[in-house]
Amino acid sequence: MKAIKLIEPGKAKVADDVPIPHLRDDYILADTRAWALNPADLHHVKHLAIPGCTIGCDWSGVVREVGRNITRFKVGDEVFGICRGGNSLNVEDGAFAEVITAKEHAVFHKPEDMSFEEAATMAVALVTVGQVFYHTMGLEHWPVADGAQANGRTIMVYGASSATGTIAVQIAKLAGYKVLATSSPANFSMLKSRGADHIYDYRDPNTINTIKSQANDNDTITAILDCIGTDEIAAFCANVLSSTGGKYHTVSLSVPPVFKELRPEPEVVATTALAYTLFGEDVEMRGLFTIPARAEEYEFAGRWQGVVEGLLRRDRIVPHPVQDGGVGLEAVLRAIEGFGGLGPSGRKVVCAVG
Repeated sequence: MKAIKLIEPGKAKVADDVPIPHLRDDYILADTRAWALNPADLHHVKHLAIPGCTIGCDWSGVVREVGRNITRFKVGDEVFGICRGGNSLNVEDGAFAEVITAKEHAVFHKPEDMSFEEAATMAVALVTVGQVFYHTMGLEHWPVADGAQANGRTIMVYGASSATGTIAVQIAKLAGYKVLATSSPANFSMLKSRGADHIYDYRDPNTINTIKSQANDNDTITAILDCIGTDEIAAFCANVLSSTGGKYHTVSLSVPPVFKELRPEPEVVATTALAYTLFGEDVEMRGLFTIPARAEEYEFAGRWQGVVEGLLRRDRIVPHPVQDGGVGLEAVLRAIEGFGGLGPSGRKVVCAVG
């Protein structure tokens, strides 16, 4: 089959002589129908993967085979999921291939009225948001299909027009939180349609003061998801987090030191995490660090999968807007090579199999 393989740091290619992944007990094999890009894909190519790794995380497709321990899927199911792209411990893992292997708890049934291209935008975001909100930050209010009653708590999503951000807004709203969001004005209407209560222009120098002036004893920001992870944004979040404390989570590999400097009090908890740990397997980043397998995270992933599938069955989650990236793995590779920053604002680059 064809797959995008890392040749050397900074260089990947479409290889056409790649063996189909072997079927493991807790995994499925799927024929892919679409792939979506993430900033992580570029990081894997540049410096986080070893030569021979298959690149890619987000995919959608049709189940081809199931491992002997699989209970939730059968051959022919239309699905989408997350792969452990750039996996130095198992180089056949990765989404950018004609046939992929994915662990059961990292796969979701695709709603019939959702295209493969739309579905490909969702898994990394859904898994990340579940891990952040409920495993790492320990938020007490979970999403329900009918929408929970207001719980009196406020969440801020910085970088809300990213794929992870739009899913976070929807999950938080379904859990009864008041949701504040930052983005560029071009994406305000999209975020409003996803449920954000207040949206702020991150480029406006008065935004911090505006947010603070609107906060009161009954409306303070006690939880923040930072979907970007720079020092500047961490400082912004430190300034708007409630003076009584709260939780801040960044998608950066480590919490920016500036946040800890500005909010050193014990009532403030700052965290980061890797979605890959939800696979319940060791995670290794090209010799930079290793995280041992955590069985409790895989158990959580199974619980979160059930929650998400319930929301999807009721059409309660809207996929991220798609930007057509072309057809075939060659188009995926071109998109990776042309990837800059965080990708297009308010859209996710998706390539179809063709």
